Amino acid sequence: FMGSTGQIALDDPDRNDFERGHSDLFKITAQDVGAVSCMEIRHDNSGEKPGWFLHEVVVRNLNSDKDKIYTFTVDQWLKEGNLDVKICNPKVTSTSEILGFLDQLQNFFKQFLGQKS
Repeated sequence: FMGSTGQIALDDPDRNDFERGHSDLFKITAQDVGAVSCMEIRHDNSGEKPGWFLHEVVVRNLNSDKDKIYTFTVDQWLKEGNLDVKICNPKVTSTSEILGFLDQLQNFFKQFLGQKS
């Protein structure tokens, strides 16, 4: 697969999206484009204080490629004068890698707390 999902608007009508200190999670439905290599983030500059800082975007395809998580690090303000950003070359991690790391971390804390008792 290779292709584009086209533009997808992100909005949760039940909450204020993109607020300071918050992480937003959106589940979208789009055509399967295979491995995610690039994405473009656009900002319409609407609202009272429209600028927001985007740390990262994490993508997981829940239909195919379920074992892969694509993390795009952005670390940029999206505000007037800089409303669009194109990001490529995500860090690709497998869910099994993450689960293995979490198991190691859990074992470390069990040992650490056990030694403290």
